[in-house]
Amino acid sequence: MELADDGNWYTSDGVPCSALGLPALRVKPRVSDVAQQAADKAWMDSTHEALQCLASTQPEITGDDVWAAITMPPRESRMIGNALTRARAKGLIERTDKHRPSTRPENHSRPVRVWKSLLYSQRRP
Repeated sequence: MELADDGNWYTSDGVPCSALGLPALRVKPRVSDVAQQAADKAWMDSTHEALQCLASTQPEITGDDVWAAITMPPRESRMIGNALTRARAKGLIERTDKHRPSTRPENHSRPVRVWKSLLYSQRRP
């Protein structure tokens, strides 16, 4: 059996193996995987800061607001949802049942969730 570049084991005939019955093997992640994970973490940290700012300055937030506030796009667009879920877990925002049409052209006006800020205070000086 051989370990291929895709991280899977194959027989000499090229048949994928599940490695059942073999002891668990530890394979170091590829450098590109490590670099990608570091870039994703840096992006998430930066986006979390942007979400804190948004939650402090406006009563409601959508994914469109996050897209407008970030300086670096995510590797995958669905990472915006991950950032919103993380902000919810950190107590910055909460889900609402409201939706509004997206303002981003690539979304073709599809409905996006409206999140309520838990940091925004209506009593502003």
